[in-house]
Amino acid sequence: MSLRHSITKKELLVHEAGKLQKNLATNERLVYDFLNDVAQVEKAKQYHLNDQYGLAFINKYRDKGINIFTYQDNKLKFWSYNALIPPDPDVIKEGSSFSQFANGWFEVIKKTTGNYALIFLLEVKNQFSIQNQYLENDFSPYLSNNNSLSLATFIDPEVQGISNLDGKIIFEVKLKSTYSRSVYGTIELWLWIVGLFSFCLFFNSFCGWLAKRGNLVPATILILLFFVTIRVTDLEYGWFNKQFNLPIFSPKIYAESFFLPSLGDFLLNVIAITWVVLFVFTYNDKYKLPGWLTRSKLGGLFFHFVLLLIFGALAFLFDRVFLGLIINSKINFDITNIINLDGISWVSIIVLCLVWFNIYLVANIFMQQTLQLNVTNRERAILFLAAFFACLIYKLGTGFSIFFIAYALFIFIIAWNFYIRNNGFSIGIFALLFFCLAFISSVKYLRFIDEKEHVNRFAMAQRLIASDDFTVVSTIENLERTILANKVVLSYFKNPGVNSPIELKKSIESDYIERYLPRFEYNLYVYNHLDSSAAGIQNIPLSYFKNLVKAGSVKVPESNYFYRLNDTFGYQNYFGIIPIYEENQILGTLVIELKSQLYNYKGQLPEILMDRSIKNEDNYSKYSIALYKDDRLEGQSGTYTYKLSSDGFATRNNSVSFLKIALIIRTSFIFLRLQSSS
Repeated sequence: MSLRHSITKKELLVHEAGKLQKNLATNERLVYDFLNDVAQVEKAKQYHLNDQYGLAFINKYRDKGINIFTYQDNKLKFWSYNALIPPDPDVIKEGSSFSQFANGWFEVIKKTTGNYALIFLLEVKNQFSIQNQYLENDFSPYLSNNNSLSLATFIDPEVQGISNLDGKIIFEVKLKSTYSRSVYGTIELWLWIVGLFSFCLFFNSFCGWLAKRGNLVPATILILLFFVTIRVTDLEYGWFNKQFNLPIFSPKIYAESFFLPSLGDFLLNVIAITWVVLFVFTYNDKYKLPGWLTRSKLGGLFFHFVLLLIFGALAFLFDRVFLGLIINSKINFDITNIINLDGISWVSIIVLCLVWFNIYLVANIFMQQTLQLNVTNRERAILFLAAFFACLIYKLGTGFSIFFIAYALFIFIIAWNFYIRNNGFSIGIFALLFFCLAFISSVKYLRFIDEKEHVNRFAMAQRLIASDDFTVVSTIENLERTILANKVVLSYFKNPGVNSPIELKKSIESDYIERYLPRFEYNLYVYNHLDSSAAGIQNIPLSYFKNLVKAGSVKVPESNYFYRLNDTFGYQNYFGIIPIYEENQILGTLVIELKSQLYNYKGQLPEILMDRSIKNEDNYSKYSIALYKDDRLEGQSGTYTYKLSSDGFATRNNSVSFLKIALIIRTSFIFLRLQSSS
């Protein structure tokens, strides 16, 4: 904490800007070294004629964020960068300058030799009109790779100038408001880890000292309360897990409840439990049961039964927690493709291993305590088998699972090794235990993935039969509000004779429709205050849309002017009748008509051109979908071949049912049936 507070925001800005300045200066020197080499300049003039020369430049400089455009008689001859329209050489001044182009900011270095002009573009910062996982408006990774800076404006109070090699400030930067990382962020993290670990070791030593003095139960309670206090206060106030912007503490990856708000907290919880269990395991042989319990045969059998119930509760807890981990996360658990597992996946595997390690330790602790009881191994075996067959009969009636048998075998092997072999070490025993744990984990993983798919299909089917899409409704509400406040729209309706309706349409399309509602086909209609169509716009009378409202179109929730057409199963068709006012005087009416495209419409934008604010996370490509109307197949998509009749698909109207079909192997499908009104 002292390390973090010893560094001010200004010092942090100077540090980050200094790294950017150093990297930019390195790239500038490379360019000037190139321009001072006559042989290199002559080669540059031949890039468009000699492929090898051009490829050599690209291979050497592109990875450093340095690009070149060559011109002869002001005509573009060669370019190594295709993310922007080539600049006009006449508007670029000689030497170094800082310019903004369509997709970003660049330092531009120009040198003219005879009728040739060489223009170098040094990437500084991206400036894309849309942002997603592929396109980010950050500084070039060749200059700054920690996403800490942004370009400053003249109103920003704390800025740092970035100069070229001539000493001239070409732009200024500031710290992002969301950036809180220290210069010594990695060191600070490890100091936290070492400090907490040392503090836990100290408290563990203190509790161990109490245990050796005969205060075993108070020591156990004390170390348990210590770790409970640490974890609960951290979950409530975030004094550790919110200090660092680490991916494992992000709720976007995994979040389930107060006690499991992130994968990192899950890991810390398991580590705390493991520490307490290891403490109990260390002093396992020193715990003493009451004398009346150790002498009673019936009491001993009942105590064994209670321990078996606890084992069952642990299995249930294991089942629920890891089911939630898979359903409520975006973590890749596919261990069959182990090369593609990332750090988050490996953390999840470590958590699983620690949980199994705890169950093994708890089993040994329980069995060590039962040695004090007046119960023979034969009686233990009879009690275990009786409980096993009772659970087996119950499972056969409620839903059999192989997990139950594998878990019972796991307990039996531990008990046999403990009671019969006196807990001796054996590679064969541990191999069998490892096989049981691996088998249980794989079986549970497959079932959990199946349940997750079940949940996803149910949500998908609900969306398919739902009248409105929440995302679309929210976007329409925002569209309506922003259009009413748009100065371009208001300017057109105030002076329709001066402004072009075509330009108005293009403005609305580029600013709103194409950006936020790309999966809709759209039409725009403009009407004056007399409800007459404006010239240049497709002529549909305003009364047509008003009659749609009268005919039963449904008002879009949270919207004042948008409606959804009724009885359009499989499609979502909206229209908005937006009156344009100025000082309570109506200037005209703008109508926006939206028609949804098919879910697999080939003309939709690819992901790289889809803004993250409107990107749909649903992936229907692996599903086969069929639509039946009046019990006959209307259409289908996907690899599965459906029957012409819906016989065998018995469902209630407006409901979701799950059907098991023996012919489908590893195929996901969705079946929709539409009943006629009659």
